[in-house]
Amino acid sequence: NAENYFLKSLAIDEEMADSLGMAESYNNIATVYQNLGEDDSALDYNLKAFRIRELKKDKAELPSTLSNLGIIYMDKKDYLHAGEYSIKALHLYKENADSMGVALGYANLGDLYESEQQFEKSLAYYDSSVTISNKNKYLDYLSYNYQHLSIACAEMKNFAKALDYHKLYMTINDSIFNKNSAQQLIEMQTKYETEKKEKEIIKSQAESEKQTNLKNVFIIGFILMIGLAFFIFRSYRKKKNNNEIITEQ
Repeated sequence: NAENYFLKSLAIDEEMADSLGMAESYNNIATVYQNLGEDDSALDYNLKAFRIRELKKDKAELPSTLSNLGIIYMDKKDYLHAGEYSIKALHLYKENADSMGVALGYANLGDLYESEQQFEKSLAYYDSSVTISNKNKYLDYLSYNYQHLSIACAEMKNFAKALDYHKLYMTINDSIFNKNSAQQLIEMQTKYETEKKEKEIIKSQAESEKQTNLKNVFIIGFILMIGLAFFIFRSYRKKKNNNEIITEQ
């Protein structure tokens, strides 16, 4: 379904000759194929997005496309191209002063060197990502980095450090869980209050309608009574006049 809608979006972008819109659609389609494990198709669409964004000098969105290309090449075990695109992405994130992007860029390079089993290098990049993530409270990135720092240390037989990082990983995960739970409770409370308010509004509207209906019934009844009284009075006057005429005759 996602692929279907993104392809429809792409068709509209092409019809409007919206090249940056096409680049975004290419990126979205690439993500679908990436999630399906179809790396060749994902690479093809990401390269299409990359060419447009590079041509248009789209500095805001180009880093994410470069980052995606780095990840795909990493999955394909083409570490040379993976490193090339990942480093370019990191430089652009820095130029854009995008702290979250920089944290991601460092983590991606950590993954690259971890995949190549160059654990010393991977530690350095994960550490850099941790520094930025800690400063900006990027809990998801912290969790990811601590987990991989633990793995790297274990691979290097530094089990004490691996355990320390694993404890930090578990602590952050607990924080994320508690944060998500708190958010869910807030959302549930908000939903409850909203539904309660809606019910009160509906009840108030029903009461108001009831009062309006009663008022309308009273007014109609009063008008009918006046009409009936007028009709009786007119009949009485007419009868009295007739009696006077008869008496006079």
